Amino acid sequence: INFKLDDEEVFEYEDRFQYCCYRWATDTFPELREWSLFSYPAGGKRSHATASTMKSTGQKAGLPDLFFVLSKSHIFFIELKVKNQKPKPKQVECHEYLRFMGFRVYVVDNPREFKRIVTEEITNFRAHGKV
Repeated sequence: INFKLDDEEVFEYEDRFQYCCYRWATDTFPELREWSLFSYPAGGKRSHATASTMKSTGQKAGLPDLFFVLSKSHIFFIELKVKNQKPKPKQVECHEYLRFMGFRVYVVDNPREFKRIVTEEITNFRAHGKV
């Protein structure tokens, strides 16, 4: 897969968009590679049995696609969308809860915005030196 994240690219599939965003972020900011950037297995089609197992082991519907944990005081989330999609009701509910808890949650549908947000968040983190 070509993981170049072209600012003007319009993604048809969210998993490809997420792959490209993850690769761009970890290539641009190597400190994200180990434990500071991760995703959560969600979405997609799966059997009822698999869905039941996921739910019974604590996995929740609606969580954002990417989790950025830079320090205990600098955590943010990004929900990726493609082709003018909007967050589903469960996602909106989760995003509202995370915001209520004091976290920043972004909904992003294009590479340029993803790059801007991640760069701004990491630059802000580095400038304030919070660990």
